Amino acid sequence: MGQDSIYKQRGVKDLILDEAKNYQETVEIFLKTAELYNFKLIETPIFEKEILFKRPLGDDSDIVTKEMYTFEDKGGDKITLRPEGTAPVVRSVIENRLYEKLPLKLCYFGPMFRYERPQKGRYRQFHQFGAEIFSEKSPFQDVEGILMAHDFIKSLSINPESFKLHINSLGNEDDRKRYTSLLKQYFSDYFDELSEISRLRFHKNPLRILDSKEPEDIKLIENVPSILDTMCQESKDYFAAVISMLEQNGINYEIDKCLVRGLDYYTETIFEFKSTELGSQSTFLAGGRYDNLVKLLGGPELSGFGWAAGYERVALISKIEGKKNKLIAVISDSAKDAFNAAKFLREEGFCAEVFIGESFKNLLKKSLKISPDFAVFIGENERKTNTVQLKNLTTKEQIETKLEEIKNNT
Repeated sequence: MGQDSIYKQRGVKDLILDEAKNYQETVEIFLKTAELYNFKLIETPIFEKEILFKRPLGDDSDIVTKEMYTFEDKGGDKITLRPEGTAPVVRSVIENRLYEKLPLKLCYFGPMFRYERPQKGRYRQFHQFGAEIFSEKSPFQDVEGILMAHDFIKSLSINPESFKLHINSLGNEDDRKRYTSLLKQYFSDYFDELSEISRLRFHKNPLRILDSKEPEDIKLIENVPSILDTMCQESKDYFAAVISMLEQNGINYEIDKCLVRGLDYYTETIFEFKSTELGSQSTFLAGGRYDNLVKLLGGPELSGFGWAAGYERVALISKIEGKKNKLIAVISDSAKDAFNAAKFLREEGFCAEVFIGESFKNLLKKSLKISPDFAVFIGENERKTNTVQLKNLTTKEQIETKLEEIKNNT
C-alpha cells in the first residue's frame, strides 16, 4: 500500500468472507435458541450517557477507570460507547415501561467497545450475545437463564469435554458487605505480597482481588475464605436450590469460591462457562443475578438475571457447520439467457453468479476464482434444444440437461 493508505485502528478487526459468514450463522443460532425460550429481541444504541455505565459499574472498576470510550459531544454531554449490554437494556426497560409486562425476557447482539490490551479473542471493538430475564426473584429464573446459555453453547458444536460451568454466589447485599470485610482482614496479613493492582483494589474493592491473574496474587487467593461459609441461611438455601435444579437437568458444574465477576451490580448467583481450549482467558460466556440494578438506574424494585457471550472467543472454539447453498457459475454468450437462468436457479435455492462473453473457456477460468460447485453453459446449441450443459467442477463430469432438471443432477 502507498504512503497515504489508511489502516484500521489497533485492537479491532474486519469480519470478512468466512468469518463474516460464521458470525451470521452464530447470530442465527443464538436467535433460534432465544426464541425457543420465548426471548424477544431488543436493540439499543451503541452510545449512551456516561452516567448509565458509571453508576452501576462503579467508579473504581477497571471498565470505568481504564476501558470506557468516553467523549464530549457537540451538545456538551458526556457520551460513552457501550462497554457492555445489560445497563442499556435496563435503561430501555425503565424508559419504555416494559416492566409492566412481566415476566420479561429480552435478548440482544452487537458490538461493544473497551479500550483494553488486544490479545487472542479480545478486541477493543468486540461482539456480544446477551440475554436478560426480568421477573420476581426466583432460583427458577437463574436456572432457566443458565439452561438457555447451555443450549446455545451446545448448538455451536463446542466440544462438550472442553467446557464447564463455574458457579458461585455473592449472597445478598449484607452477605457481600460482611464478606468484603472478611477479605480485607485476610489480605491485610499479606498486603506487601499483593500485586500493585491488588493493593489498589484492597482499599477500593477487595472482592476484585479474587479476579486477579497476577502470579503473586494467585497463590494467596488459593487459601481465601469462601463467601459460601459466611452467607445468611436464606442465601445459602437460594444457592442450594439453584445447584439442585442444575443437577436435575444434568448440567456439569464446579462451585468456584473465587468467582466474583468484574461488575459491581451482581448479587446471589454468578457463573461463567470456561473452556480448556482458550488458555488463561478461558471464560467465553458469563453472567448472574442483579437485584438492585433496575432501582439503581431509576426504575422500580425489579429482579434481573442475565448473561453475555463474547463472539470473538466463541469463534475460537465453535465448530459451526452451517448449510451452504451450492454455487453455480452461469456461463453464456447471451446476457438475457444468463440472467434468466440465474433467476431460475436462485428461485430454486441455488447461489448463482453470472459470467457473460464469447469465450466459454476464458469465462470458466475466470469463474474458478469464486470456487463454484457447478458450471452451467448456455450457447447457441443449447438455445436451439432448450437445454444447458451442466458441469460438476469437482468430478469434472458434464451432462446435457434441462434447466428445470438441474436440482436432480446436483
